[in-house]
Amino acid sequence: MTDQHQSCDSPESVLSALADDDCRAILVATADEPRTVSELVDSCGIPMATAYRKVDRLADIDLLDERIRVKPTGRNSPE
Repeated sequence: MTDQHQSCDSPESVLSALADDDCRAILVATADEPRTVSELVDSCGIPMATAYRKVDRLADIDLLDERIRVKPTGRNSPE
């Protein structure tokens, strides 16, 4: 299955992402505070691979910022 959204900076790609239920759920879940992909999987009820794909899609069109959460244990998590 291929992702058929338009180029990253087009209005169509933003509208397409906003029309996607999983993308909207991720945006709602991250509205108040950053979340790891694992937290998004739990709160949005989506598979891990889908969560990574949707986070990448939202970051590509600047609707979401990706960061690395540094943990004292040394196991860092993308968020």
